Amino acid sequence: MTKRITLNEDMAEIMARIATRTGMTISVITNHLLGSHLPELHELDTFLEVHPAGAGSLHEQGVNLMQSYGPESIMEGIARIAPHYQTLAARFEHEMDEAIGSTASGRQ
Repeated sequence: MTKRITLNEDMAEIMARIATRTGMTISVITNHLLGSHLPELHELDTFLEVHPAGAGSLHEQGVNLMQSYGPESIMEGIARIAPHYQTLAARFEHEMDEAIGSTASGRQ
């Protein structure tokens, strides 16, 4: 899939320099950089999906995490705005603990 993005001047300059020095395309570099944030992006997508939009809502606060990204990570931001929200990773870990526990005790 091809999508076009617009880089600001500073980002375009550094990406072009790195592309020249590494022989990698800007597209490949961008995919590597964004790929390292894929779990956070999935988490944000899920968070936004389960919280309805509305003024002052958790959904709007989640949108703000992306709009004003940094210095905290998306995960840190979600934990700050919704401390009782169970992340995908926490849910998976809980489900695995239950599965292992039921298998270890002979329940299935």
